Amino acid sequence: MRKILVNVALLSCTIIGSAMCVFSAYAQNSNDYCRADRLFIEGCELFEVKQYSAASHKFSEYISHIEKDRSPNYGETEYYIACCAYEMGARDAWKKLSNFLKNNPNSIHASRAYYLKGAMAFSKHQYAEAKELFGQCDYKRLPKKEQNDFLFKNGFSLLETKNESKAKEQFELLLSDSTKYNLSAQYYKAYIDYLNKNYTAAQPVFEKLQNLAEYEKVVPYYLFQIYYVQRDYEKVLSAGEALLKKDSSNANNMEVYRILGECYYQKKDYPNTIKYLSLYQDGSEQVMRNNMYMLGNSYYQVGDYVNAIDCFQAVTSIDDAMSQNAYLYLGSCYIKDENLNNARLCFESAGRMDFEKNVKEEAQFNYALIIYQQSYSPFNESIRAFETFLENFPESRYRNKVYNYMVNLYLTTKNYKEALASIQKIEDKTLAIYEARQQITHSLGVQNFINNDYEGAIQAFDESLKDAKYNNKLAASTMFWRGEAYYKLKDYDKASKDFTAFVNSVGARSCKEFNLAHYNIGYANFTQKRYNDALIWFRKYVNLEEENQTLIADATNRIGDCYFNQRSYDDAAKNYAQVYSLRGPGADYACFQEGFILGLKKDYNGKISTMEKLIKAFPQSEYLADAKYEIGRSYVMMEKKEKAISTYEALNKEYPHSPLSRKGQLQTAMLYDELGNYNNAISTYKEIIKNFPNSAEARASISGLKNIYFEQNDIDGYAAYVETLNGLVKFEKSEQDSLTYMAAERQYEKGMYEKAITSFGNYINKYPNSGFAYNAHFNIANCYYNLGNKEMAETEYRIIAKQVGYPDREEALKRLSEILFDTHRYSAAIETMSTLDTIAQNAENRLAAKIGILRCNNMLGKSDETILAANAIIQSDKLDPGIVREAIYSRAKAYELKGDSANALKDYQELSTNCMDEYGAESKYRVAEYYFFMNDLKKSEKEIFEFIDKNTPHQYWLAKSFILLSDIYVEDNREFEAKQYLLSVRENYSGKSDISTEIKIRLEKIEKKEAEKVVAEPTNETTNK
Repeated sequence: MRKILVNVALLSCTIIGSAMCVFSAYAQNSNDYCRADRLFIEGCELFEVKQYSAASHKFSEYISHIEKDRSPNYGETEYYIACCAYEMGARDAWKKLSNFLKNNPNSIHASRAYYLKGAMAFSKHQYAEAKELFGQCDYKRLPKKEQNDFLFKNGFSLLETKNESKAKEQFELLLSDSTKYNLSAQYYKAYIDYLNKNYTAAQPVFEKLQNLAEYEKVVPYYLFQIYYVQRDYEKVLSAGEALLKKDSSNANNMEVYRILGECYYQKKDYPNTIKYLSLYQDGSEQVMRNNMYMLGNSYYQVGDYVNAIDCFQAVTSIDDAMSQNAYLYLGSCYIKDENLNNARLCFESAGRMDFEKNVKEEAQFNYALIIYQQSYSPFNESIRAFETFLENFPESRYRNKVYNYMVNLYLTTKNYKEALASIQKIEDKTLAIYEARQQITHSLGVQNFINNDYEGAIQAFDESLKDAKYNNKLAASTMFWRGEAYYKLKDYDKASKDFTAFVNSVGARSCKEFNLAHYNIGYANFTQKRYNDALIWFRKYVNLEEENQTLIADATNRIGDCYFNQRSYDDAAKNYAQVYSLRGPGADYACFQEGFILGLKKDYNGKISTMEKLIKAFPQSEYLADAKYEIGRSYVMMEKKEKAISTYEALNKEYPHSPLSRKGQLQTAMLYDELGNYNNAISTYKEIIKNFPNSAEARASISGLKNIYFEQNDIDGYAAYVETLNGLVKFEKSEQDSLTYMAAERQYEKGMYEKAITSFGNYINKYPNSGFAYNAHFNIANCYYNLGNKEMAETEYRIIAKQVGYPDREEALKRLSEILFDTHRYSAAIETMSTLDTIAQNAENRLAAKIGILRCNNMLGKSDETILAANAIIQSDKLDPGIVREAIYSRAKAYELKGDSANALKDYQELSTNCMDEYGAESKYRVAEYYFFMNDLKKSEKEIFEFIDKNTPHQYWLAKSFILLSDIYVEDNREFEAKQYLLSVRENYSGKSDISTEIKIRLEKIEKKEAEKVVAEPTNETTNK
């Protein structure tokens, strides 16, 4: 046929060529075209006999001799050149075919050019591009033998690009003509039916092809899968075993293992399920979730809980009914494996899901039960778990058991407010529930008391006492604790009343607070100077108590004080001597009092000896200055004035900031005056006036100087000295001066602060040199402070703070320190607090100064100074434990800032023994965190579980610890456990938002890793088509 076409073309060319020879005006051109025609004809002849290289040469030479626009064969020639390139596999074949199509879009050869380009893409497995090119080809315009090639290649390309329906049409067209593609067309048509789950159509074709050499390695696997889908398990088992026996290394065997395993699972043949699904698991990079569930359940059924756990864990990557069941099984497996922590987490996860109600009920009950058994409730899960269960399953068969468990939980929980809220939800309260409520409100009161919320404590104790009839012993204890709260609020009458009621209540003697109540009643009376009553109760306490030697000593000292205030000095001395003999707490005070009593008895030598004994035996005592002063007084009483002077001078040198030092200096000046040593008397008086200008001692010194100058008739000298004091000596106040001040003070005492400020201001303006001027400034400062105007208060307090010796200077420094700290001027606050610490006589103010210095240095990030300040507090005696813990915590933070991890860890460890305050809670977390960063995962995990067991009201640090626990497990390749703890915290913690963010980040990482191991849906494709 192609030869006939060539001859026709040749004839056409001859005719055209002849015509051109006859009619052309340019003979030479005619000759060129005739020669060119011969080249074209020769090219066609060579192409016909498949001499593509030579043909291509002739066609190229032909093009070089003609003009494109004047030759009807130009496009034809481009086509032949492109075909030659294709047939020879030339590199530029694609380009030449593309150029042909571009230059000749309407050519009769366009379809074949598209086909040839599609064939080239097909040969390179570029099926998407091949599909597009074949789509532009009218295959009926192709030569017959190429039509079948087209249908096959186009069908395969469509199949590869997921166009199964169109691919099937191509293969069906092939089947209509018996060609070399007949078997392939049958196979691919059946394969497409298989993919589309048209197994009825696919099965007979596959059965026909399965024994043919070309298909025997693939088709039996499809039949195997079809039998499985049809649930013809006997055929599946037979075919599967045959496949494995025939070709044990076939890549499709993983699918055989999987299906055989599933088949045996349906038959409840768990050992064979394990055999084949474990082979599938071991040989596959990714496994199907449902198969892991079957394998897990098979291990569970044969009692292999460890392997069951591994399989069920792999199933839980997606929230669905399968995961819910897997979690339930996991909980049971962990119980069998005696791992209640993980069992709890798995039951919790199953109980969160709503896919199967019976599974949810079983899971929630087991979750709540394990929490109850473990006493596990970091976020009050214990109560909430049972509450949730009853809300979801009010008619459950477990209902009565749950109520019994809840009563016990109420009595053990530390989340008292939530427990009370839970009790309120119960409509039919039993006797046990009421008793539980009594206990919880009592415990809430104690917790509030520990947190220094004394008013909140009293409210809770009041609520507990409303249920007093249910537990008399607990009611008695509540009475005691309420008394403690009243005492802290300085309401001593109510405190004493509660303590007394406690002591007299039924069952009080069996309470651990019984002895202490006597001690407290003693103090309540002592504080109010009811010494007879105090004496009775302190005696009772001493007779009752046997173990607490510190309080016994203190109570004995107070007995001595009661006798002392009643002037029964011998009885007082006996009690002081008893305390001193023990050389324990309070012995220095007892020694001082013994000496003081000897002085009252005029046994001055005995007094001096006793005071010197105190100084020697207790070098750190707070009574050293007092002892020194009293020795001086004794020498005065014994008329040993020189010894008295030397004693007072030693006092001034050793304790210059003590008020007793000023008194000693005044006594020294007076003694010099009595001895006639006026020069020393004058210089000492002047030194007092200079150093303590606003003190009572200064005023006494002015009077003493005046007398000496008058005695010496040196009135001019006195007058000259007075001029240097800027009016300080004007102590004589007129009646108007005094009344004006008193009127302003009356307004101040009534809380009329605005008016008092104006009145005191007017007073200062009118009497600037009055002895009450500084009192007025101090009161103005207090008025501004009470009105909340801290800025103006600061100005006035600064005036007083500069007045050395002024009685209220200490209080002014305290208030000024507070203002500076509250306004974040920490450096200035440190300076003021340091002065307060140095001059303060009130122990509470000294301690407040030390704490303030610690906090300021901490806020300024001064590590070394913070550590020094913390040490100064920690080494002090008789401190509130809460203050000591704050100091240790601040020191730990400072060590961290310095990079001293070892010492920071030691401090955190010390604090972490008690997790009930925030210092302890954070410290427990920090200890675990330190171990984690040291890569000691076991110790870190241990610390966290200890934290969970201890529990804490400060749930933020527990939540942080659970997140750290998840990090430990991820590091240890235990992602499943890590995920469960993160999910549990997400479900149960409702505090700061940063916890949610941290959980989200970690869960995303874990779930991404899970997805790489297990896929959700199975496929029915084998490896080869």
